[in-house]
Amino acid sequence: MFFVTGEIWRDLAWSGIGYVLGLALAIVVGIPLGLAAGWYRRFSYAVEPLLAALNATPQVAFLPLLVIWVGTGVGAGS
Repeated sequence: MFFVTGEIWRDLAWSGIGYVLGLALAIVVGIPLGLAAGWYRRFSYAVEPLLAALNATPQVAFLPLLVIWVGTGVGAGS
């Protein structure tokens, strides 16, 4: 039904925008933090326990927290 009416393209566009924004944010934040943790020993010592805890926790356990924190869509914060 979505393909017949053309609604699917609007929904796919919103999903794509959310994906691209999340990927861009991960790149903009994650790469500099990773490089800083690799270059600066004190910063590495500061973030290592947090990263070890996040790595030991199953990723599925974070999904309810992410939904509560971020919301369910791109415009959920407004």
